[in-house]
Amino acid sequence: MNKTFLAIASILWFTTGYSQTLSVHLSAPSQPVIYLMDHYGERTKVVDSASLNNQGNYIFQLQKVKKPGLYTLKLGKDIKAQFYGGEESELDVIISGKENIRLSTSLSATIDSLVVLESKENVSYYDFQKRDKYISNQLGVLNELPNYFPSGDPFFSSIKKRYDVLQKSYHLETNKWIASHQDLLASHYVRANRFPEMPFNLPINNRLQYMKQHWFDEVDLTDTALISTNILTKKAWGYIQLYRDQSLSKSQQEMKFAEAADSIIHYCLSNEQMALFMRNQLVKLFEMLNMDQAINQIAERYASIGTCTDHEGDALKKRLEGSKKLSIGSIAPEIKGTTVDGKVYDHSLSNSDNTVLVFWASWCPHCINEIPELKAKFERQTGKKFDVVAVSLDTNIIALKQFMQQNSIPFTVLYDGKTWFGPLPNAYYIYATPMFYVLDKKRKIVAKGGTLEEIQDWIN
Repeated sequence: MNKTFLAIASILWFTTGYSQTLSVHLSAPSQPVIYLMDHYGERTKVVDSASLNNQGNYIFQLQKVKKPGLYTLKLGKDIKAQFYGGEESELDVIISGKENIRLSTSLSATIDSLVVLESKENVSYYDFQKRDKYISNQLGVLNELPNYFPSGDPFFSSIKKRYDVLQKSYHLETNKWIASHQDLLASHYVRANRFPEMPFNLPINNRLQYMKQHWFDEVDLTDTALISTNILTKKAWGYIQLYRDQSLSKSQQEMKFAEAADSIIHYCLSNEQMALFMRNQLVKLFEMLNMDQAINQIAERYASIGTCTDHEGDALKKRLEGSKKLSIGSIAPEIKGTTVDGKVYDHSLSNSDNTVLVFWASWCPHCINEIPELKAKFERQTGKKFDVVAVSLDTNIIALKQFMQQNSIPFTVLYDGKTWFGPLPNAYYIYATPMFYVLDKKRKIVAKGGTLEEIQDWIN
């Protein structure tokens, strides 16, 4: 009987799996629900939420988490942040899928007050983080002292000796820690977060050049365990910032940033997955900065990385092709199609001096903001300064018509249900929405961009 029971119990355990939990205790919690966010480079999203229970804990069931990685807990605002409008308190947590996790902390000092009650990964990670912060602060202070004690001062040699010993021992200690924790995800994150050894008292200009040469000394850019974190994105952005130069024009600065991005991707080329990841992250970064030249340079060199299923690569190729063929001053393709109401439309019959051609969709978050604003500008114009033709990439015509009705869209909307693969999106190499073109009477492109701000001189 007992043997039968044990056999059944073991089968049930094997088939249902071991359910790990993440338990968070907050002193003076500020909200009934907290959230767990995952990372894919710069992209974060909510993967789970937990409600405050009667014991004062928030408990997540980790079988909902799909992959091991570095996650972030959104814990709410402490009293000070609520009063002054500050940010929510956050806490990073390593989820390996192999252990329960119990944390206790305070909203006002999440790291300093953190106690890891259960989880080898997080005990190790935060013990190291606190040690790292302590040593980094000391090194920072020591490196500033030569401003007050120049090299001729007797105290200078003592400062330098202490700095060199502290930095050397710290890196030896770190290497030893990583070697003894290779079975933990924490070892990957600790290695990637380290900064290179910095010679003592380098002049500012030399320090900048040194950091450019050694920024990634401590980072394994083939380590795919870093993809499910925001560590590499932060590291890449920090490196690109080293190339900022306020004396340069926007165009020159873009080329400098593209040079930095080229170096980063080149470091990753021995691992295709990582090269794809870094390429796509850098493109998104430059998109946020509206730096088309930098994106085009990445596309020119790295659009072919990956396979035919690499959608980001396809988008890059489209972007590059469109940039070449549809530059400002070139003649745009003809605009013909069918309206939402099923009528034939031919732009060549238009009498407007200028036409704003926009590719959009009712499911696109940025479009939802930009289209009503375009409508407002369209209705405010004096005379007939410009007309608008909006090409919808929607697949659901009911959702499209609802959006148009709710926002009282007054201009021409073309629709064929073929999304990105319709004749007009193909002719204009559309890879993202919204996308705006301003055309004159002869269909010459006089302005273009991914936001209304980029074409504002023609619609205000």
